Formats: sequence, structure tokens, C-alpha cells
Amino acid sequence: FADEMSLPTRIIFHIIAVAVNIYGLLVLPPGPIMNSYREYFIFLTIWGVLFQTVYFITWLVMDMKEMMYQGEFKLEHQNSLRKTLDCMFRGFSFPLNISIVLLFWAVYFYNRELIYPVAYEKQYPPILCHIQHTFPLFCILIDVIFINHYYSKKKIAFDMSLIGLVAAAYICVLIAVKYITNQWVYEFLGTMPIWGLVIFLIIASGACYMWYRLGMSINTFVWGSLDKKSTTKKTK
Repeated sequence: FADEMSLPTRIIFHIIAVAVNIYGLLVLPPGPIMNSYREYFIFLTIWGVLFQTVYFITWLVMDMKEMMYQGEFKLEHQNSLRKTLDCMFRGFSFPLNISIVLLFWAVYFYNRELIYPVAYEKQYPPILCHIQHTFPLFCILIDVIFINHYYSKKKIAFDMSLIGLVAAAYICVLIAVKYITNQWVYEFLGTMPIWGLVIFLIIASGACYMWYRLGMSINTFVWGSLDKKSTTKKTK
């Protein structure tokens, strides 16, 4: 029952999303959280912001193509790029960022010292914390509500393989960092017994499927039944 946002509005939205995400990636200085920028990419939060930044930059490329071609916009270019964007949204952007935001704030409200100690605020001020752990949620919800994405039962297995690949890759990073440094990337992981850690990682990884289904449900509620192709209207 909705219409996709107009091209000018979409461009403004994507520019803001890219600018804020890049700001969040570049401004954070090494501090008590890390000893060097080489350690920057061991944090799942950074993975999420990077995936979202690449996703919205790709959207901007498509926006610019549509604006350049105007009424003569070449649909074959749009469709191939739109398929890539829908795949990125289903397999990376929505489930990963929902997982990161909810997990961070769940641990924060349980015991903030386990995830974002007060002592970190000088080097990692609250505004950056919100850019990386709150802003992505608003971006992704605006995206799914105002832009139609193609979901299909035929794509579920492929999409879940992408989500599983990211989850497995990050678990490998966690284990590698623990093995090399004898420290966990996130301190709260060290408070768990081994069996509890295993259960936590399994549940956290499996929850991505629940967020995937959530994205599918929201998209279906707003835009109609599954397998309805996502299209970008030509500019008149």
C-alpha cells in the first residue's frame, strides 16, 4: 500500500546515510578500545557499518544513473544493479545491522561496563556510539519501509548461506583474536563458561535468521506478496 520514495528524496537519504556512516568509521581514534587501527576491523560493529556504507554507496550509484538517464533510464542496468542491492539488503544489511544494534543495547542495559564502560567515553564519545549502534537501525527501517525489496522463497537458501558465511567468518575472527592475544574482542564473552559461550554464539548466529524473516515480513506487509519484483520508477 506504499509508494517508493521519489528520486530526489532517495538521493538525499542515501547521501546522509553514506556521510554519517563514513564519519562514524573515520573519526573514531585509537584509544582504550584498541591499540592501533589494525585492530579496528575485529569489531562486529565495524563490519556492520562497512556493509551498510557499501550498500548505500551502491544505491547512490544507481540513483546517479537514474538521474543521468532521466526518462531514458536503461532498465537492464537498473535491474542488474537492483538485484545486487536487494541481495545485499537481504543477506547482509538488514539482518546483520539489526543483530548488532539489538545485541549491543541488550548487553548495554544489562551491564554497560561489559560493552561500553564509562571510562571509554573520552575516546569513544556517545555520539559515535549512537552513530554505530543506533543510526543503522533507523536507516535500515526507513529503507525497508520506503523502498521495495525483492524477497522470494526461492532465494531464502541463498540468502541464508550469505548470512551464515558472515557469521562463520566473524566467529573465526573471534577465535583467532582470542588465540593470538588471549583476550576476547568483547569483554562480556570472557564472563561466560565455554558451554555458555558456545550456546551464545549459536543463538546469536541463529537469530540472524529471525531478523531475516522480520525483514521479509515487513517488506511483505508494506509492499505485498513475496516474489513481487522491486522496481525503480522512471523519472518523468
